[in-house]
Amino acid sequence: MRLLGQGVKKQANTQRNPKTSSRKTITKISRRVVLVLAVGSFTLMSSYNGWFENSKMAIRSSVIKASIESGFVVDDISLIGRINTKKSEIMEATKVARGQSILEIDPKKIHSQIEALPWVEFAVVQRYWPNKLVITISERRPIAIWQKDSNLALIDLNGNLIKVSNFRPFRKLPTLVGEDAPSKASDLLKLLTTEPTLSKEVLGATWVGGRRWNVSLRGGIEVRLPEINPGQAWGLLSRVNQKYTLLERDINIIDLRLPNRIIVNVGPRGRQIIMKAGKNT
Repeated sequence: MRLLGQGVKKQANTQRNPKTSSRKTITKISRRVVLVLAVGSFTLMSSYNGWFENSKMAIRSSVIKASIESGFVVDDISLIGRINTKKSEIMEATKVARGQSILEIDPKKIHSQIEALPWVEFAVVQRYWPNKLVITISERRPIAIWQKDSNLALIDLNGNLIKVSNFRPFRKLPTLVGEDAPSKASDLLKLLTTEPTLSKEVLGATWVGGRRWNVSLRGGIEVRLPEINPGQAWGLLSRVNQKYTLLERDINIIDLRLPNRIIVNVGPRGRQIIMKAGKNT
């Protein structure tokens, strides 16, 4: 079975009009298939119920056999859109074997099986006569890592979880904590990216009390955002930081929960600087 990688080969571009291709290849089907269908129609008219199911099975078997002998078999599978999903996972989900009659392929069933894979958001499965199967997938986009106790999972743009065993490729994503954090992740990241300079300093965030976020920055600084108008508070912090380089100072906590006000909790080095300044005044 020939597999094509993520890129689409030139011949895939010529398959945008399957009706023309089907019309040409259908005319080549063996007369045996037509004969089988004719005999099957006669058999189905039988009044004996016991023969009905047996006749259907016999007809199907004969049609499948005739289609294989006529060259209507799967020997070309194109996989399009695959990034994180392994080829082996898709092939295991399709359960299509080389030399199998293309008439046996059920696109709807394969579609459901592929969409059950962790990375796949949606899939399109198409048959192209006489021998080609094209599977196009769109994968989920991870935006953060969710930590619950000692368990980790990726969060996609819609708040869905993607279970993976290797998190190294995603170690630069922010880590979120909190029971409802996945469903709130997209809104949080939209808010944080309104201030690009600040967003580069974000390591993660914790959803607190089902109401608001505490954002963790590099250098061990915790930013406490308010429940109401967190975007306004985030913008205030950005302006103050640009003017006073606040994040470069020895600070543990920046509390933005009060409107238009910043409360800062300094670290040990910051307290020493303050004490020295007080002695010199």
